[in-house]
Formats: sequence, C-alpha cells, structure tokens
Amino acid sequence: MNSISKFLEKKLLPIATVVANNTYIQVLSQTFISLIPIIIIGAFSLILSKAPIDYSGFEEGTYWYNFFLGWSNWTDQSLWPLKFINAATLGSLSLWVSVGIAYRWAKKHDMDLMSTIIVVFVNFILINSNMIEGGWSTAYFGGEGLFSAIIGSFLIVQLYRYLTKKEFGRINLPESVPPALAKSMNSMIPMTICFLSGAIVTGVSHALFGVSIPELIMTIGKPINNGVDNPFAPSLIYMGSNVGYWFGIHTAAIEAPFDPIMFGNLAVNADAFAKGTAASDLPYIVNIALRYGFTGIGGSGATFGLVLLLIRSKSESIRSVGKLSLIPACFGINEPVVFGLPIMMNVTFLIPFLIVESVNTFIAYLAMYFNLLNRPIFFMGGTAPELLKSVLSNMDVRSVIYWFIAVAVDIMIWYPFFKIFEKQKLEEEQQGKPAVSS
Repeated sequence: MNSISKFLEKKLLPIATVVANNTYIQVLSQTFISLIPIIIIGAFSLILSKAPIDYSGFEEGTYWYNFFLGWSNWTDQSLWPLKFINAATLGSLSLWVSVGIAYRWAKKHDMDLMSTIIVVFVNFILINSNMIEGGWSTAYFGGEGLFSAIIGSFLIVQLYRYLTKKEFGRINLPESVPPALAKSMNSMIPMTICFLSGAIVTGVSHALFGVSIPELIMTIGKPINNGVDNPFAPSLIYMGSNVGYWFGIHTAAIEAPFDPIMFGNLAVNADAFAKGTAASDLPYIVNIALRYGFTGIGGSGATFGLVLLLIRSKSESIRSVGKLSLIPACFGINEPVVFGLPIMMNVTFLIPFLIVESVNTFIAYLAMYFNLLNRPIFFMGGTAPELLKSVLSNMDVRSVIYWFIAVAVDIMIWYPFFKIFEKQKLEEEQQGKPAVSS
C-alpha cells in the first residue's frame, strides 16, 4: 500500500500540480464555474417551454398524440419567451465563455476590464458569426462554436495584452486631457489591429477552405468529441482527476481541459432537443450532465454509498463523520467525507475512490446506449439534490431506478474497504489511541 502511495506521489502528483497551476486552465475553469447559473437558467427555461413527452412517439390520431400535440402547440404560442431565455443563455454558451475568458484574463493580468471584454466580444462576432441580411448569424453561438470561441478568445487577449503592454500606437496627448479619455484613445490602435486580425482570419478561412472558422475547427475537433463519447474516455478522466483529489487538488482544476468538450456536448444535445430530437436519440451520451447526474453520485469518486455505510458503522468516530457528511452528500458535496474521514491520502480508500465512479460510468452509458434511459440534456449544477439531479438531467423517471441500482453497486464496492478501515478504527478506539489515518 505504501509503495502505491509513493508511486502516485512521485509520478502523478507533479503532473496534476502542473495542470492545476496552468494559467489557461485556471482561467477556463473559473469561467465555466461562473457560468453555471446561466447554464442552469437556460436548462430550466427549455424544460418549461416544451411538452414533457414528444407527441410523435404516439400513433397519429390517438388521444395521447392529440393531447401532447396540443400541449406542444400551446408552448410554441404562449411560452416562446422561455425559449428566448434559453437561446440567450445556454443557447449562447460560446459567447458567454468568450466574455468570461476576457474578464478572467483581464483581472489576472491587470488589464483594462472594459476594453478587453469589447475586444474579445467583437472578435467573437467576427470569427463565430457570418453576415446575413439584417445583422449577423447566431448559428455558432451555442455548443458547436465553443472550441473556436475558446481558441479565438485566448489568442486575441494575448495579442491585445502584448500590444497594450508595449504601448503600441500610443498617442501623446496634452496633460489637460482627462485620464479616462487618454486611456481610451491609446487603446484605439491595439483594438484596430485585433479587429483586423479577426476579420482577416475569417476571410482567409472562407477563401482557402470555403467554410467559417467554427466549421473548420468542428471538422478538426469532431473526432475528439466523438472520441470522448464512450465509457472508457470519461472513466480515465475521472480516475485521473480523483487521483489529484486524493492528494488534495480539487477535481475542477484537473478536469478543466475537458470542460469545453463536456459542456460543448451538452449544449449540442440541448440544441438538438430544442429542435425536436427525441431525448433517446440525442447526439452525445457523454457530457457534463452525465458526470454530475449519473456517475459522481455524492460527489467526485461517487462517495454517497460510502457515506451510507459510515452512518451505520460500529466505530463512533466513523459514525460521526458519516452523520456530518450525509446532508452535504445528498447535494453532491463530499469535502466533509474526503477530508474528514479522511479519504485523502488514505491508501485504504484509494482503489474504490478511483474505480467506483468508473463503474457508474459504464452502467449509465450502457443504459443510455441501449435506450433504457434518455441521454443527458440539462446540467442542473453540481449541488442540486442528487436524485432530482439525475431525473431532471434527462427528463426520464426511469433514472430513479438507475440511481438506486448505482448506489447499491457503489455500496458493494466500497464495503470491503470500509470494513478494513472500520477494523483499524475500532482497534484504535479500544486501545484509547487517537485516530490515525492509513
């Protein structure tokens, strides 16, 4: 056991630390975290603006066909403002990610906040949109334009930072000119260069490839999105992030590089569902909602089953941790059990902490692949009630059955390791010694 711990500490901890401390990953992680309210609001708007069951699944002319057809027509006519909210929030995820990157980058590098956001916003329009009659297209404001938005935003903030830092195009104005006006005027040349860069890149893409930047990047990145849409890829991702969490590095920092794929797949599913695709036929199974609604039950590492075991422990100290951890676990918060039991740096719990969530991933994926469950459409947030989070993620009451089966399987995996730890604690309590983790 100690040799495993030393191996992980020597080989994997440095990698996890580098990933967690990377500036781009930090900015991206903070951006997605700050956008969770927008994603949840957009999800609920779409849920409420559609009939709960697709009328096309019934035989035409039957009672239920007519009932849900009427419901669908009523929502189209009366609840279109909710669909508008969805289009402006979750349906414009790429836009808000760009704005978030601009904000976080400007704060981190002490840049002018307003001008940085303007530069990124304008370049987002130039790169992620096309001119149409009466304005610009919003076709790539959602998940399909996420990669181009992220790449374009990081490149343009770097360019703008370089130009302003070098005072490129600085205008020497009289001291009588107000500082705010002087600052604004001195940003004109850097802004112009940034805007021209975005326009030229877009023009070159159309001239050479006949497609827009988002279309080009989607063509290149499509294999990556499809490559993640299987049970093996997310299992490896979650195992890697849980290794870092075992050392005390939060999973959000390590999983940030995969957030564009996970949130992008979710946005594509939501967009397809809004356009009438059945929940069982959506493009992707693997997205951010799968992780929080179906695999990480109770938090990273799927610790809810362990918490249920703790509250029935013969050890008083373990039972106390279980009672304190139960309510947070019901909302996907497992810091009390990870740091209080502890799981962190405790070799006894390392194996289940790494594999339980992967087992859940395979169960959920196969259930959705064979249409036993709808595919995830909505992200309810990491701290929504666990069972409700599963049901609302795919609008499928069968998720209740899945949830109890997954928790039962998790308990069976955690149980032998829990008993080993409990035996150690009982011996320590009987000897009157303070508890020392393995």
